Amino acid sequence: MPRPWLAEREFGEIAVPVRYFREASSASFFQSTIYGLRILWLLANDVLHKTGLHKSRQFQSLHRRYAAADESEKAHARCELGWIH
Repeated sequence: MPRPWLAEREFGEIAVPVRYFREASSASFFQSTIYGLRILWLLANDVLHKTGLHKSRQFQSLHRRYAAADESEKAHARCELGWIH
């Protein structure tokens, strides 16, 4: 989708001098590895959800999530009232 208001803008890079030193990083190798594996797990679940091989509530829209809950509550109420056996 074209965005005409972006066509008139100029974008550039602003260099910011930064110094890195060992004490500035608080993440250990182990913590970084766990973080990376969790990201890969999340991406794998997303792919499985999008392909339909495994549906995950995490990737459902809130509208669909609540619509399914409403239908479940309505069906439960019909069963309690004896409308459905």
